[in-house]
Amino acid sequence: MKKILTLLFLVISYLNYAQGNLQFNRVINHVIPAGNGNASGIITGSVTIPSNKVWKIESCGYKSAGNPYWSLILDNYVLFSYSYFPASSINPYWQPPYPIWLPAGTYAWKAQYYYNSIGFFEGASISIIEYNIVP
Repeated sequence: MKKILTLLFLVISYLNYAQGNLQFNRVINHVIPAGNGNASGIITGSVTIPSNKVWKIESCGYKSAGNPYWSLILDNYVLFSYSYFPASSINPYWQPPYPIWLPAGTYAWKAQYYYNSIGFFEGASISIIEYNIVP
């Protein structure tokens, strides 16, 4: 009886699965261009993950000529946030634990920066691995 139940459990487990397998497709370095460099700014855009694909965000970074105020938000995910307050010597830097997995769909992103006398935002990039969902 024990063998029959074990065999039945294995057959049901084999036939019942929730998703397909993931197959590596490509590496994407999504670049966010620099802003106008003359005032506080918000650069917005959107990115679409095709159906039957999933993205794994590995990291995020930015390049700035001395600008200490910068953040990058992808819908409800804060990918990176940095503010420097020299008067108080506080250096709050926040980055979520990577990786971040995103299913197919369209996502709005927002790069927000503040221009000051010491520099400007020069752009950012998001490092992504794209997988195919194979049934």
